Amino acid sequence: RSHMKMVNVGGMLYVFGGMSGDGLNSSEALADLLQFDPGTRSWLNITNYTGQAPPARYSYGIAAIGTVIYIFGGRNSTGLLDDLHSFDAVARIWT
Repeated sequence: RSHMKMVNVGGMLYVFGGMSGDGLNSSEALADLLQFDPGTRSWLNITNYTGQAPPARYSYGIAAIGTVIYIFGGRNSTGLLDDLHSFDAVARIWT
């Protein structure tokens, strides 16, 4: 995985999307949301949420305020993106 970013919410680290592989050879944009627990050193692929997750992307902007993660823009296979999405990490809701 490459071209992704990570943000801290409540001591957990979250990664959205990025590129499969090294981002150079036969790579594709991803649309998954992962949570890393530093205490147990384990990853969780978050699939139990409500709302619609953003389309696949990489090289996006990300920030967290309280329990809400904001994802802005980035790139996908068709070009540049300029949309904004939010995910409440506690309620597990995409908006």
